[in-house]
Amino acid sequence: MPLSGADLERLRRQIADHTFMVGTRRRRAAARELVVKPSVQTVPLLIRALADNDVEVKAAARGGLSSLSDPAAIDAFCAAWAKDRHPQLEQILRARGYTARQPVDLHLLCACKLGRVEEAARGGAEVVPVLLAALEDRDPQVKATAGKSLSSLSDPAAIDAFCEILMREDRAGLAALARERGWAPADASRRCLFLLLTDQIESCCQMDPDCEHLRAEYSQADEPLRRRIRDKVLACGDDRLVRALSGSAGLDVTIVVHERTRNCAALFSCLESASYRQIVRLLDFLGAQRWQPADEADRLFLSDLQALRTRIREFGDAHADFEGLLADPSLDRLPLGDVRRLAERSQPSRRAAALLALASRDGGTAAPIVANLLTHSTWELRLAAALAAPRCGSGVSGQGLAQLLDDRNHWVASGGVQGLIQGLRGFGSVEDLHRLEDARSRAEQRLRTAPGQAEQAGLVLQLLLTVLRRSIRDVELSAAGEEMTGDFDIEIIGEP
Repeated sequence: MPLSGADLERLRRQIADHTFMVGTRRRRAAARELVVKPSVQTVPLLIRALADNDVEVKAAARGGLSSLSDPAAIDAFCAAWAKDRHPQLEQILRARGYTARQPVDLHLLCACKLGRVEEAARGGAEVVPVLLAALEDRDPQVKATAGKSLSSLSDPAAIDAFCEILMREDRAGLAALARERGWAPADASRRCLFLLLTDQIESCCQMDPDCEHLRAEYSQADEPLRRRIRDKVLACGDDRLVRALSGSAGLDVTIVVHERTRNCAALFSCLESASYRQIVRLLDFLGAQRWQPADEADRLFLSDLQALRTRIREFGDAHADFEGLLADPSLDRLPLGDVRRLAERSQPSRRAAALLALASRDGGTAAPIVANLLTHSTWELRLAAALAAPRCGSGVSGQGLAQLLDDRNHWVASGGVQGLIQGLRGFGSVEDLHRLEDARSRAEQRLRTAPGQAEQAGLVLQLLLTVLRRSIRDVELSAAGEEMTGDFDIEIIGEP
């Protein structure tokens, strides 16, 4: 029969009674009474009595804690041990073999402490994160048992959970365990991704020769996972895997891999989806290799681009001081979530700095904020959005940047030119090309106050237009009734 509230309060007072002459007698009496019917109610009092300086009180408490049979009382005892890892409680736990029923993390901690490998390995997906955390436990016994238990997983759900966690975390030792045990997710698409991230490159390519599964996984992944995928593709340097990547960051990796293998034909095919900086890099590499396409039309296209490239100086640094004006390096030390909150709502100058920091760390998260701020009433935020847009990939349209070229603030308009040049991609129709052509003319007008910048901006945008027109060459451009180059080309693409 459970103790009443009054009895429990009386025993609590007695077990803490240190009154001179009579305190010891009262504590001994309380300890003996607690031992008669140990329960979940009395466990905390018995644990307190175990620390008493009186030998009889201490012995009675040890006896009571060593004779627990109520599962709830055992759970309470195990929880108390887990909280402080007190040596006396550990002795009792080991001697009596106590294992909590719940929660699962406490149950597994007790099982690991007792070296019960099979018991700790028994279960589904819920045991995996607990066992992985136990690998970092300060207790060598817990750590060792957790490792053995992970190696003994057999439930398919547990193995899937193990693989999912491993795809998020770069843990070489666990990857080696997965390879040794032959573990991989049941789902075919996830299996391909897992094989890549655990350095099983040949198996990955055999299972997914056209990278269909990997491409789908990359497109659905968040930015941290995309970064892991890109790092793996870059590290292994296998040309077959670059087809899985997309976006500007993915193309950066693709270019590096093809440069390593000097696959000039593949690099040439990258031109149509490249941004300005990537186009310049591609043209410089292909020029250094003295490579020429086999097709005559391709040779003429490459020749036109290289002719423009030779006239373009290192354009784009003129507005670097804008970013220096807005940026705040201290934001790089904040958690990503805090930076995002500042970019969404804070004082304008702080918000502008946070937007730049967020775009640098996670362009996908920053994209909707950038798109919204391109039309904000505060010029600092419009300028920050223009400078951040190129880091957001396809999340921010070139049309959104082009509208800044008419901004009433000259700095914002110049920032719009900078953003358009650095991040332009994704124009795919005749109408888009007309809008870009118009943007180029307006960019030239905006930059006339900066000596030399107008011509360079025109050259850069002309280079981009040449590539973009090529990407939709099957569309009949003559439907517009005029040449896309217009009068602006006379000065820009003629002989200097």
